[in-house]
Amino acid sequence: MLATTVKCIVSIELIMELNLPFFSISDAELCLLLGTDCSNDLLHNDILKDYLDKNKVLLDELDFQYVTESQFNSVLGSYKNNIELSVFHLNIRSLNSKHRVLCQFLELLHVSFDVLILSEIWSNNIDYYKNILPGYSFYYDLPMLSNVGGVGMFISNNLCHHVTDAYNLNCLGVENLWIEITKRNKKYVVGGIYRHPNSNVKEFTSELDYVLSDVNHRNNPCIVSGDFNIDLSKIELNADTANYVDMVLMNNFTPTILMPTRITPKTSTLIDHIYYYTGRKLKQGTKIFSGNFLEDISDHLANYTIICNRKSYTKPERPFIRIFSQKNKQKFNDYLQKSNFNDIFVDIDANSAYNKFINIVQSAFDYSFPFTRLSRARAKDKVWVTAALRKSSKTKSKLYKKWLQTKEQQDEIKYKQYRRYFRKVALEAEEKHYREMFDTRTNSVKKNCGEI
Repeated sequence: MLATTVKCIVSIELIMELNLPFFSISDAELCLLLGTDCSNDLLHNDILKDYLDKNKVLLDELDFQYVTESQFNSVLGSYKNNIELSVFHLNIRSLNSKHRVLCQFLELLHVSFDVLILSEIWSNNIDYYKNILPGYSFYYDLPMLSNVGGVGMFISNNLCHHVTDAYNLNCLGVENLWIEITKRNKKYVVGGIYRHPNSNVKEFTSELDYVLSDVNHRNNPCIVSGDFNIDLSKIELNADTANYVDMVLMNNFTPTILMPTRITPKTSTLIDHIYYYTGRKLKQGTKIFSGNFLEDISDHLANYTIICNRKSYTKPERPFIRIFSQKNKQKFNDYLQKSNFNDIFVDIDANSAYNKFINIVQSAFDYSFPFTRLSRARAKDKVWVTAALRKSSKTKSKLYKKWLQTKEQQDEIKYKQYRRYFRKVALEAEEKHYREMFDTRTNSVKKNCGEI
């Protein structure tokens, strides 16, 4: 089964679909034609054979596929109450420019992911997007020398979690973030990584080896995800890639994304990865769903890994929220008035002064508006996605899938025209929902005041 994992890009079905040169001959025949010795490729080495023997049970439970939004909802429908942990990843290529499309897509899904990892968030206006997903807390690591790059994580407020630097990678050209999560008394480690394309692969492999080995020794289940900019399709052609995969397998991390994540009219590459380490022992009955969403949020496909088990969690936990009552607002004002800002005024470094100011405001905010469990009445609020909008999204996904398969210009034009229409309608539906929500709550306040 892992042979499929490692050799996914060179699978016969995909190669025949792309009509690449030499698609009709075997690997051995191709090696003979090129005069290449295939005995040293990853598929023939002892590490892979040992890994296959040790992890047969886990790999048998891995279910990977390309899905549209509607297919995803259909597949996960019967497992919704059995989810142990769910992780979503997307190279978003600027959260600033694509946050609205991301939010619209997530509203269409029947599963609320526990963790959303975004690579290449870029640093533009990043602080403005901490609250775009209600019920989530946002953390990020930005590049030091550029606006491009960075990695961010939205963590569900249902989960007890904290950021840790115990697993940080110390190498150039890499942003990474590690968070320890506790869900239903089980502890997980989740890592998000963005590796810049021109950074040193050998140095990155060495650093990641140290971190994964540390995770392995602690025996906590772990999921690592991100845009690694290491194309697993080059596993038989590039020594650095083969050594990198060797390292991942030796540390007992299983790749769960098996097919290309960035598809253009001329290329298909698998550079967005998700790896799963089971911890001490895989529970019997565990099933792992993973795949790529056929959605066009950015030029990378979004990926997911969802771990399910036999136990059913029928009672969903209400999320934690912040309450912005008049009393809490006054508490916030009082806290700021009592704060000492003198160090800010005498600091001659603008960046240092800004950081001091933000720390004071953040402390006041956390103290005055603490997280509290959402009430049962509020938990029943309806979202703005209508049945008609779901149907339109399904049509858009089909057109996108057809264009990826045919690469025909007429299919591209048809898809992009419908995409513009969909985004316009989705924006109008969202604006209408919030306009009506604010109108309703404003009128309720006025009515209450009139009765008093």
